[in-house]
Amino acid sequence: MKKLISYHVTLIMLLLSTPLLAQDSNNPDDLLDSDPLKKEFSETMRANGLKSKSSHSYCVENEELYGGHGISTTKRIASVTKLYTTLLAIDSLDLHQRFKTYFYYNKKNLHIVGGKDPWFEAEKLFYLIQELNKKGITELKTITFDDSFYANTRPSSQYQPHKNQYTSETLAQYFNTRRWSQRTKYFYNKTIEFAEKEGYTIKLGKLKMKAQTIGFSQINPLKNFKDTATYIHTSRPFHAILKGMNSKSKNFVSEFIWNRIEDKDLKLKDMNLKDSTVSLNNGSGLPIKSSKSRKDNTASCAQVLAMLKELKEKIKIANFDLDDLIMHGSDVGTFEKRMKKDDTQAEVKNQVFAKTGTVRNTSALAGFMYTDNSDTPMNFVVLNHTTSSRVGRKFQDELITKAYQKFKAKDNTPYQYKDRSIFPLDAEFFD
Repeated sequence: MKKLISYHVTLIMLLLSTPLLAQDSNNPDDLLDSDPLKKEFSETMRANGLKSKSSHSYCVENEELYGGHGISTTKRIASVTKLYTTLLAIDSLDLHQRFKTYFYYNKKNLHIVGGKDPWFEAEKLFYLIQELNKKGITELKTITFDDSFYANTRPSSQYQPHKNQYTSETLAQYFNTRRWSQRTKYFYNKTIEFAEKEGYTIKLGKLKMKAQTIGFSQINPLKNFKDTATYIHTSRPFHAILKGMNSKSKNFVSEFIWNRIEDKDLKLKDMNLKDSTVSLNNGSGLPIKSSKSRKDNTASCAQVLAMLKELKEKIKIANFDLDDLIMHGSDVGTFEKRMKKDDTQAEVKNQVFAKTGTVRNTSALAGFMYTDNSDTPMNFVVLNHTTSSRVGRKFQDELITKAYQKFKAKDNTPYQYKDRSIFPLDAEFFD
């Protein structure tokens, strides 16, 4: 039996609605050294009205400890998938890269030459319109764009491969301000709020724009006119985009990144992260649905744990910290409103870097937690579980609080988080 001591801990939980995706008749979990949170796991299940332990998994690990419940069974992992996307991106792409998008304007015609910027959503579209307004442009006869420009703000409860049609629809939605839907107006107000929270000092004002015809054109129709004006937008560094993707759980951003990475299965196999439980159909974690079937991204708790260990190492090799790439408990994002029950939860929240995940009948949380004052910044806590989303999140928050209390060192001090803005702009919109 491995000794239980206070140390930097890795924690993973997966709780899934019945029926299970897979369950072995001879459960290898029985052979584990320990179930280190057995009592706390059972207590938290009862407190939240959860009865079927076979529907839930968790596992924990540090240098002295490895164990859990149901850690080898296959579970849906939802947006925890984005940590796999992050891992593969670190391994395959330039984290310092900035993406340039070119805008050509001539006599009320606009052509966009994309630079494969993965994050060109509501925030950037509003600021683009504002920059055009500053130049006296309030009406466009045509907007055309090539296939390296992605703008997509469609609702996404299931996986949808991107089409140029979606960019056309999105531009039409935003570039006709008098016809904004309630959803677009909501995004406008949320962009103002987001910018203020993240300290982006350029204010978003009243916008005015009308566009008549919008469509795809791989050829730039304005390039050869002498009086065509050219404007350039440069994105934030890729590592900042990854952190924003994880914090805000940006589905289309993760898909665009995923599609740029080659030989994904081979890379995961080389990292020993591709056993029979791992099935990654896309980079976001959204299910693929048809009238007769549903395919989800899946993995076992043990495999997610192994991925996190590899992710920690890749971040270190790349000379980054968790602060740079993973959502901290205080960041704007999907963890922002959680763990506010009391001072104890608030203390734990400050020690956590995590990725949430939610799809139908599935709730997941995976990440890292500081439990001592180790010089190594990549301490682990990972939780995943599934039931109703509300109950699932409450369960997760309570269980990681108990885990922290059980494993923290007596002299542990608050983690000194180095805040990183995740707003998609860090300067004037045009260079």
